[in-house]
Amino acid sequence: MSISGLSATLAHVKKVGLPDLNSRGDIREARDVVVDEETEFGAICQQLPLTCHNNGSMTQLTFMHPLAFLAVLLGTCVAFSAYFENVHDANPSSYERPWRMALYSDEVTPGNPLKCKNDRKVQVVYYSFMEFGELLCDEDMWFTLTSKRSSEVVNIDGGMSQIFGRLIHLLFETCALTAAGAVLKLASGRTIRLFAKLKIFIQDGGAHKITWHCKGDSGSKSCLLCRNVFNKDHLVSEVDDDGDTTCDICHKSGLDLATDEEIKEAARRVHHFKSIDDPDTFKTRQQANGFTWMPYNILVDPLIDDYVHPKSQFMHDWMHCIFVGGVWNIT
Repeated sequence: MSISGLSATLAHVKKVGLPDLNSRGDIREARDVVVDEETEFGAICQQLPLTCHNNGSMTQLTFMHPLAFLAVLLGTCVAFSAYFENVHDANPSSYERPWRMALYSDEVTPGNPLKCKNDRKVQVVYYSFMEFGELLCDEDMWFTLTSKRSSEVVNIDGGMSQIFGRLIHLLFETCALTAAGAVLKLASGRTIRLFAKLKIFIQDGGAHKITWHCKGDSGSKSCLLCRNVFNKDHLVSEVDDDGDTTCDICHKSGLDLATDEEIKEAARRVHHFKSIDDPDTFKTRQQANGFTWMPYNILVDPLIDDYVHPKSQFMHDWMHCIFVGGVWNIT
């Protein structure tokens, strides 16, 4: 707890007194009463099955059901409900014009980030809507979708890729948020039907790598989007007849940008040749295509193919470039 948080807690205790129940078990029980609250979309806190590396064993992903959470939030938080109602009135969602959902993921490090063995690191996924505009700079407008310890994510087939795949399938296939929308009741008593589509993934380079299984910054093909940019020490130039691979581009006009289908096709080639190529050939194929093979890749999942568009939805978390080790060098 921060100093300001502790100060606020003590001020509240001074004003209203100590609660009758205050043990860890009491706090956990009070939390469960909230997250197990039933809505028309089920409980707020639910689980999805995930496949692990270990002989196909299964584990569970605990997540906050986004529609159940919104239903409770819109019904109980009058200020947010009024804001949401105003935004929807100004920009009504429909099948033809759905709201644009943004998904953001990053690794969070509670406690001491310099600890030599930190098992408390957590992969967290948040969501919001681009219709919120300038209020997206307020962290309260980003809602937690799920969190899972990084030490457990590495044991899941495809890691964060499978987690995103299960969540996207839930939102847009099971809940049909784009095709049918979701009916939500506002605090004012009105009901609205919310339609939404997946518009953007906001991630830093590390999150891109463990979600899309692209080679990343240290790979021969460092950028998911650029077909012709390779590390200067790469071997592709040895078999590049037309000489259009490069590492010294300074202008966007020199980039050969891939389309959504070309990126998906590159990932599919890697999956297709996994059982065909010998190890050395397959290693080179992964280098040339810019993808690392994993048992699961969000780009080759046919169940969510209609909703995932890597080039169109790709966004680099510019905070890392501008602030952290970048222009302003703020830690």
